[in-house]
Amino acid sequence: MHTTFVLASEQLTNQQLLDVTNRFGFQCESQIPLTVTPSVFPADADSAQLAMSSIGQYTVQTTPLQMAQVAQAIANDGQMMTPYLIDSIVDADNQVVRTNSPTDAGKPISSETASKLRCHDGIRGLPALRHRHDDGPAEHCGGRKTGTAETGNGDRANAWAVGFAPADSPRIAFAVLVEGDDNDPTPHSGDVAGPIARAPPGSGAAVSTPRMTSGAGRGARGRYTLLTPIAQGRHGRGVEGPRPRQRATSSPRRSCAPS
Repeated sequence: MHTTFVLASEQLTNQQLLDVTNRFGFQCESQIPLTVTPSVFPADADSAQLAMSSIGQYTVQTTPLQMAQVAQAIANDGQMMTPYLIDSIVDADNQVVRTNSPTDAGKPISSETASKLRCHDGIRGLPALRHRHDDGPAEHCGGRKTGTAETGNGDRANAWAVGFAPADSPRIAFAVLVEGDDNDPTPHSGDVAGPIARAPPGSGAAVSTPRMTSGAGRGARGRYTLLTPIAQGRHGRGVEGPRPRQRATSSPRRSCAPS
């Protein structure tokens, strides 16, 4: 798969790839209301650097929340939703004084492209994106993609898994990050991040609308960090994404509006 992306990068300019990442929210300053560290994609890469960037290496930097939003857009027919942490605020008498509602955050890809990525309509071009847990019932099937990224910090690597569930009618999207540590400096995504990405039983059972926004939660298992964008009417606990280990050369940070 890496070879495919590297070959594709030879047919694209740095600006074209930068424009795509910008549509997904890279280089954006945002608050949920906690300040989110902007994800970055290099703006002045040469051909070799662009090839590395196309597979998420070189100076590409991103947060679990950002990647969960990418998965959410794919699951939601290309439509991104603005993430928020708090569903409603109540007073001392438990009366609702303020609520948040899902709002559009642009459409980075077409519905057709999103459908192809979900492998719907008989398309199986990305089999790694469709995953069914052998120990779970059919309604817990999900789409999932794993990846392992070098960090530039010695031999350390991060293991990732992003996706959505259920596969055919998504209600949640997620991103899992397992950071390399002294005990396991180069964790393999399929071995450590993939199993964490299993959709919890009943994870979307209470959701009645297919339009998704985003929330976040932290798993209780030490170095495992689980971000779960969730559908309208649910919320999670706040968690800050990983801080970049090195500064990438990118376009200026911007305040992003839906497009």
